[in-house]
Amino acid sequence: MKKIVILGCENSHADAFLRFLREKEAFYGLLSGKAQTESYEAFASPVFIMNAIDRSLRSGKEELVGRMEI
Repeated sequence: MKKIVILGCENSHADAFLRFLREKEAFYGLLSGKAQTESYEAFASPVFIMNAIDRSLRSGKEELVGRMEI
């Protein structure tokens, strides 16, 4: 299984996907009228992570997530 690097730590695709699912559920909850349970930075981090994963899969190289400033 190919490894990806997220925020300086190696994680399997499954670990990254599970984190994405948890944060997606939090986002859906917010759209459904539930209270926001995380900071804006934590809330938006899946977008930065998924973009880095996409760049990595396209380039075949390790990609940095980059700065998350909100």
